[in-house]
Amino acid sequence: MLDKVKAWIDERSRRLEEADKAEDLARRQRYALEWDEAEMRVVKVGIECYVEGRASWESIRKVVAFKRDLWNVDQVYLIVETDEHTLQLDEDFARFWEFQGDLPNHLPGAMGAVEFWERVVFPAYETCLTTVYEANQFTA
Repeated sequence: MLDKVKAWIDERSRRLEEADKAEDLARRQRYALEWDEAEMRVVKVGIECYVEGRASWESIRKVVAFKRDLWNVDQVYLIVETDEHTLQLDEDFARFWEFQGDLPNHLPGAMGAVEFWERVVFPAYETCLTTVYEANQFTA
């Protein structure tokens, strides 16, 4: 009898843990990144999805990355500065890492994924403020 009770408790705990993980993921991924050849977009995800911010690739003047120490983990951010506004993206946005890795395909001279990882992600718990892209950085 005790084996059945223990099995029931274990199964119940497993299901609650899975539900917590799914709820946490849904809460954290309230935003998603989309992009195409013309622009990048920040999309609010929910019952109704809508574009909350956008920037054409040509309008992007600078992309800066940094980390915040959240006590037991770090949170990686990208700040995208355009002619008209600034967008703050973080790694909880759906497709964040894919977007970061694809930046060199849309912003010539932007830091690639390997260099980004080496300069921004490590060492842990340090800000590691890094310019990922700057328009016209090689012109006089």
